[in-house]
Amino acid sequence: EPFTPGDMVTFRYNKQDITGRVERVGWGQTRLRGKDTRPTYVPNSHFVQTAVTNMERITHRKYDSTISLRFEDSAVLPDVLANIKDALRQLPKLDALSMPFRVNLVKFSEYALVIEITCYFATKSIDEYLALQQTANLEVLRVVRECGAQLALPTSIVTYKQKKNSSGGEGSGSGSASSQPPGVRASDKTSVAAAI
Repeated sequence: EPFTPGDMVTFRYNKQDITGRVERVGWGQTRLRGKDTRPTYVPNSHFVQTAVTNMERITHRKYDSTISLRFEDSAVLPDVLANIKDALRQLPKLDALSMPFRVNLVKFSEYALVIEITCYFATKSIDEYLALQQTANLEVLRVVRECGAQLALPTSIVTYKQKKNSSGGEGSGSGSASSQPPGVRASDKTSVAAAI
């Protein structure tokens, strides 16, 4: 049987994702209680035609994270990768033997070195997993800081060039905003200012 009373299940019903804890399995219908405490009654015939995920029978929860480092940190990148893996290996419930455990540089984005971290914790409790996830995130930040690296942020480089005026001196830079609207003569400045 796919579930019994007390199990937390997820499935699709009438094009909606339903998640709830099974309270009662009757002859014709099953009653579930959602996270908002509202009961949902589903005909048992529906479970014959749909896939049901029973969260009570999972053995692991997946930790999947992506961080971005600056290109300037490429020299310490090998240390960052190795130290993140060593730090996560010390966490309780981490299953590095039977489940994938990866810390890899996966791509170069426009402004950063992108690292993906994947591992699994041997717990089905969502509360315990959230605590382990938080600890893993803090360990990753600690390793990055201790290696002298920094998380990358989107950046833009603006080049400002001076251009010479007709008298040979340097005028306003290209791209600088004009002090008066285009197409307005000097004699019109007063009326323009009044209009503004």
